[in-house]
Amino acid sequence: MALMQPVTKWLLIILSVVFLSGCGTPWATVPNRADEPVMLLGHDPVAYFTESKPVKGSAQHKLVMFQRTYHFATARNRFDFIADPAKYEPQYGGFCAHGAAFGRKLGSDPTRWQIVDGRLFIFGSAADQAAWSLDPAWHIAHADPIWQDIQDEGWRSATLTATLNKVPHHKPMTHARAEWEKRHPDQPWPADETGWRDWFKLPGWRAAEGVGQPALGYPEGSEPIRGSTEHPPARGDPIQGTRGTGYAVPQGASPLPAPKARQRGGKPRQRRRGEYRIQQRRGVSHTPGKPQPGELPASVCGKEVAVAGANVRGWRGT
Repeated sequence: MALMQPVTKWLLIILSVVFLSGCGTPWATVPNRADEPVMLLGHDPVAYFTESKPVKGSAQHKLVMFQRTYHFATARNRFDFIADPAKYEPQYGGFCAHGAAFGRKLGSDPTRWQIVDGRLFIFGSAADQAAWSLDPAWHIAHADPIWQDIQDEGWRSATLTATLNKVPHHKPMTHARAEWEKRHPDQPWPADETGWRDWFKLPGWRAAEGVGQPALGYPEGSEPIRGSTEHPPARGDPIQGTRGTGYAVPQGASPLPAPKARQRGGKPRQRRRGEYRIQQRRGVSHTPGKPQPGELPASVCGKEVAVAGANVRGWRGT
């Protein structure tokens, strides 16, 4: 009984965060002063491949995509990304690759990264990266199918469901720490493990606020281009991304509104869990009936919690 009290208190705290702060965005984005959902704290996704290190991008070389915006260090990198977004976009929406193996969308530190088999993986903390590095293939094999089911959910909602209804292959961080100390007796286990603060803060807060590293700050605002000779793609130019064909939005322009849900018999068609029917309107990838980030009411999160124990996802235990 004494053990249940702190567990219950912990869950109540998490539930309060979800209801008070919303379900979170489906991508690991942070809004800038222009209220654009910026990925990777404004770091250039192409630079991880070309320079083998995180490089801060600029709002002068930005690319607006559905539910996310990328900043690039150069116009060249921006064009390379447009040519092949699936090659450069971080896996699992930029969320921690270690947590994704267990159905969590929590944590995103652009300074903690690794490229495996041509895929960019981001981690929420140094401890997450250490745990993932013990067996990358195992984590990828479990995260890839799970991600197909949670990619459209807000990060708080998805993580809360995973916390209340753990996957059968769940491994606590203590297990990873013991394995790490066994393999690396001369290397201390990283101290900055993902914890309760990650529920209250935006993705990338550790790097932005300087947890165990110099503070990088949050993404810069969207400044107008001055003296740029870059020729941005016109609205409607197709971009083949990981979620279907999107389009390039010139700097300073706003993305097109998402299409409405298909009507059937005079009533909106309800999407079943696990079903991803992609409709495109002028090249915009969109899931019918999916609210925009920030529009998902807390009551929906509450419904997610209510059905979490009903084995609504095939990969979860009973």
